[in-house]
Amino acid sequence: MNLIRTGAFPILRQLYLEERLLRTSSNNWCLINDGTSHPNLVMGVSGIPVELINIDLVLQDQIPIIRRFTGGGTVIVDDGTIFVTFICNKDAIPGLQPYPRPIMSWTGQFYEKVFQGFAGFHLCENDYAFENRKFGGNALSITKNRWIHHTSFLWDYDGKNMEYLKIPKRAPEFRLVWSFNFGFIEHLNGWFGICLHKAKVRILVNPKFRAELRLIPIGLEQAFPFEQFLLNFQNLTKLQNSLWFD
Repeated sequence: MNLIRTGAFPILRQLYLEERLLRTSSNNWCLINDGTSHPNLVMGVSGIPVELINIDLVLQDQIPIIRRFTGGGTVIVDDGTIFVTFICNKDAIPGLQPYPRPIMSWTGQFYEKVFQGFAGFHLCENDYAFENRKFGGNALSITKNRWIHHTSFLWDYDGKNMEYLKIPKRAPEFRLVWSFNFGFIEHLNGWFGICLHKAKVRILVNPKFRAELRLIPIGLEQAFPFEQFLLNFQNLTKLQNSLWFD
């Protein structure tokens, strides 16, 4: 398992790197990035902007929007987000079926060991939670011979940033219960922040994933087709104006 560790690495460049490793490498990878430089909205490959983001506020504050190449929901990420990604061959984990549910189940079991000693951790639908409070969101993609699973852990978050998001129509029940005040989100900078620090360390020393550090030259100039800023502000404005006629 090759390891890449970065800090304050722009999320768009990270996604470029992840997609390149998924599609052009035959090795197994773990990427850990401590935060990204500025707030960004990141949408899944099939996300619909008007259903998932508050366009007026995004335009007002000029928040970049990125469509990633994997499925999953929409997240606001910034310097308080910790990103952990696994990119693996289909035969990397003995007995693991290369389908979404088995992969999610395996990652849930993996992080159970990472967060051992902290009560209430579980996989709640597609999110990681302590009891009913989310602290990590997941997305994945599966190709012919490989798969990628990436997680955004909330080390800290700015409550104002959550205003850029709408509650999706197909949200898990525990989100809908707390939809009016975002109480379903766990603030991890204090008590649980220690847990996430331990998580990073445990990932590195976990015997299942002995990391072999390699420095590899990877050019990031050429983007893959799905990995791009989703809408420029001119297009967002057009989309905003069209809402008056819905």
